[in-house]
Amino acid sequence: MNKLFFLSPGLRMIVRIVLPKALSLLQTYKEMKKIGLLSDTHGYWDEKFETYFAPCDEIWHAGDIGSTALADRFEALKPFRAVYGNIDDYKPVSSIRRPCGLP
Repeated sequence: MNKLFFLSPGLRMIVRIVLPKALSLLQTYKEMKKIGLLSDTHGYWDEKFETYFAPCDEIWHAGDIGSTALADRFEALKPFRAVYGNIDDYKPVSSIRRPCGLP
């Protein structure tokens, strides 16, 4: 016998439609990457970066890194991607193994 038969129509809808969709969304969320995004560090390392980016899967820098040493510190922390900013010369960003979208 169908046990859902004894549930009210509203509860049946929740069990049959809403609950499976919610579980599907939860699974999708678990599979999503968490990206830490920052820009304009201008060569400055803040010790809070380690705390802020701890839950992230990757760190993306949107330009103006400022130094190769800073890019190396981010790379050591998490997988790191970056683009050029107007203060960056070719060398700091070209040393990054996985740049974002630029050759």
